[in-house]
Amino acid sequence: MTWAKFDDAFWSHPKVLRAGNEAVGAFVRMVCYCAQHLTDGRIDRATALSIAGREKVLAALVSVGLLDDLGSDGLAVHGYLERNPSRSTVERDRASNRDRQRRFAENSHAKRKASQVPNAVSNASRNAVTNDAPVPSRPVQEEEPPTPSAGTVESTPALTLDAPETGAVAPASASAGGVVVELFKHWQRVHGHPSAKLDPKRRRTIERALKSHGADAVRAAIDGCARSPFHRGQNDRGQVYDDLGLILRDASQIEKFAALATPTAPKGAPVTQPPLVTATSNVHRFNPFPESAYRKAAGR
Repeated sequence: MTWAKFDDAFWSHPKVLRAGNEAVGAFVRMVCYCAQHLTDGRIDRATALSIAGREKVLAALVSVGLLDDLGSDGLAVHGYLERNPSRSTVERDRASNRDRQRRFAENSHAKRKASQVPNAVSNASRNAVTNDAPVPSRPVQEEEPPTPSAGTVESTPALTLDAPETGAVAPASASAGGVVVELFKHWQRVHGHPSAKLDPKRRRTIERALKSHGADAVRAAIDGCARSPFHRGQNDRGQVYDDLGLILRDASQIEKFAALATPTAPKGAPVTQPPLVTATSNVHRFNPFPESAYRKAAGR
């Protein structure tokens, strides 16, 4: 594609003003025709007349000097090559662009082939070692995954209240992982969720609360939520809100529920505490863990 070029003062040139709008419109179309067909400004009379529509328009353009009358050779746009590239220049530029694009494509192809050679050699070497067996793109899954180390979050299996406590997930007062399990079981017993699972999300929630407030505050928050009538279902929706993520959501929640664990009685009145929510089965009856376990985890 080529471009027909006009000076920004073209619209106010004296020749343009004398020719009139109809003639100037035809002149602009003629210039575009010459640029498209690379005629170096020449245009045969038949084509010029079909663009202008009337001989009077062509005569006006010739009289003001926008077109040159070449007689039997047709017409020519006056000064065309002063503002527009010649046919030879356009063809040379197009050939240069084609060569540049071809070289770029060849270089890109060569680079891709070069980058594939090391991979091909590496694959061939591995295939030779394994008797030409193809090497899998991903490692083969082991039949038995390695035993998770103590304190591992993601790889630790989910626990239920009745699950046997053996190996790395067994409660251990001296380990942070053991205290996490103890606190989770404490929440299960207090709020009556024996079938709940200690998934990685709940484990992270407990660990975060332990880090910021310690084991005693976390256990108190669990107890305090159980003593809140609203969270036990005495609300306009009759909905129980005792999820572990809600209780330990942030510092404000932990401190609010921990404060409910030790309600203040009026002076002179006997101190009574509402019973904790427990499971109905004797197997899951609330049984507090030794205080030494939480003091050990808190570093006291």
